[in-house]
Amino acid sequence: MVATSGTDNAAARLVNSPMGYPGETTSTNGVSPYVASTRVPDVTELDLNWHVARNVGESGRRVRECLRRANFEVYFPLIRELRPAPKRQLSHAQRAIGLPLMREVLAPLFPRYLFIRFSRRDRRWRDIFATLGLVGLLCDDRVPAPRPFPDAIIRTLQANEVDGALPGSMPVRELTFRIGELVRISDGPLAVHNGIVERLPDCRLGELDQSAKSKLLVALFGRRTMVELPLAAIEKL
Repeated sequence: MVATSGTDNAAARLVNSPMGYPGETTSTNGVSPYVASTRVPDVTELDLNWHVARNVGESGRRVRECLRRANFEVYFPLIRELRPAPKRQLSHAQRAIGLPLMREVLAPLFPRYLFIRFSRRDRRWRDIFATLGLVGLLCDDRVPAPRPFPDAIIRTLQANEVDGALPGSMPVRELTFRIGELVRISDGPLAVHNGIVERLPDCRLGELDQSAKSKLLVALFGRRTMVELPLAAIEKL
């Protein structure tokens, strides 16, 4: 008997008995007719938006596969960068050199996070996401509902991929906003205010973390004030 993880079990439930309908017959490709069906008729291309979801594992390969079977578009960006090879993988001669041996690796740009394109009018999303074990969606502070993620950023990420991955050496500023661009603050005490981008993080994509901050000029109490915010707290208009 082969042990299965919680994600494997959840995937099996999604494929074979989604939405609490045990014993439902499956189609020839192994996916339930309910899950494999097209989106509800009143959903159009204009209704579809990208959303940010948090996954239990860093990669969530099985989750992504099941979402695609259910006709959800999924994007899990990777970066390609050079990292020191572990010493245990080096030969005696390579260790004797004393210099780090760099190897090209693929790593998630946002570990444990993935982008899913769907419409909230497609009534399946709550049950399917819960069944797969997605632990949360990026939501709006003002409305208890998933917050759409800008299509323009997804398109920019995809357009800069080389052989299926983003170069880790690419400057962050080339993928986010422009100096002088008018943006909206989406999180924190200044949420809903607009601001003008004055400075962006001076780091490479492979170095991006929560410490990366941007500086905005924001109109507060009748005067322009410089504020520093995480990149995740601002969005395009």
